[in-house]
Amino acid sequence: MNIIIVRNNYGDSALIDKTVTPRYDFLPETAQLRNERPLFLPDFANPASASLYLAVRICRLGRSISERFAHRYYDAATVIPHFSVPLAPNGQSADSELPFAATQGFDNALPTGRYLPIDRDQLAACSFSLSVDGQEQLNGLGSALRFDADHLIAHLSNYHTVRNGDLLLLGAPAAELLIHPERRVETHLNGECVLSFKTK
Repeated sequence: MNIIIVRNNYGDSALIDKTVTPRYDFLPETAQLRNERPLFLPDFANPASASLYLAVRICRLGRSISERFAHRYYDAATVIPHFSVPLAPNGQSADSELPFAATQGFDNALPTGRYLPIDRDQLAACSFSLSVDGQEQLNGLGSALRFDADHLIAHLSNYHTVRNGDLLLLGAPAAELLIHPERRVETHLNGECVLSFKTK
C-alpha cells in the first residue's frame, strides 16, 4: 500500500508552489492509524501540527492512466488529519535535524476512519471539516483543489503504478492547527462524521 500526499494543492496554498505539475511525497505505511484508536503524540511533536486533507482510496491497479479514465480508479473518499512536527517561526521544522519521514510520517501521524462512496462530481462538490472537542477548527471544499483527483492520478501513474488500497491525499487548506493531548478530534465529509479519536 502506498500513501501519497500532494503538497500545496488547495486554494491559496497553491500560490506557494509556482510549478505547473503536482508536487507529492510518499509516507510510510506505519504512519496510518486505524480503527479510531487514541493517538499518542510523540515527545518531538507534542503539541503536534495538524493539517486537514481530503483523500481518495484507489480501487484498481493501473499505470499510465489517461485523465479521461482516471475516475474509474477511485471509489471512496475520506477526511484525514495529518499530524506533523510544528514549524518554527522561520518556516523550518522545529527540529530541523529530523528527516522528512520523521517529521511528517512518524508512526500514527495519519489517523484514518471510514470511507464514503463517491464519484467524480460528488468529490468536486464536497465539503470537509475538522473539529476539536466539538468546535469546528478547519474546513475546506473539494472545488478548491488546484489539481483534481483525476489529474493527480493520471500524473502519478506516469511514474508509479497505482494499486488497489493506495491512499491519495489530494490537498489541504493552508491553515494549520496545534493539537494538544486530551483532545477529541473528529473529521466530517459532507457533514457526516468519518473519524473520531482522542489524543493522548
